[in-house]
Amino acid sequence: MLARIGLLIVAAAAIACASAPKVSVTTSVTDSEYNAVSLAARVKTALLNDAVVGMRRIDVHITGYDVRLTGRVASTQERDRAVQVASGVEGVRAVKSDLDIRP
Repeated sequence: MLARIGLLIVAAAAIACASAPKVSVTTSVTDSEYNAVSLAARVKTALLNDAVVGMRRIDVHITGYDVRLTGRVASTQERDRAVQVASGVEGVRAVKSDLDIRP
């Protein structure tokens, strides 16, 4: 009796799965989008790992191979260091600083 109930449950589950609508999700990421995300991640990682500016909240914006830094730093030395670090990342062509200096 239990075997029949188990068989009925398995059969019902198989029918339910077979009749469920098929959903397909595809994402298409272009090479330039992938490169921009990769470059932003490398710049952000370099900034976070830097002893001088690693504790500052610096956002990284990428356009092509150009980097724009936004956020807040405590001094012109920190701003200059952030630009230096970002410039040192492979693939970066130019760095623009829109960092606010607030001691």
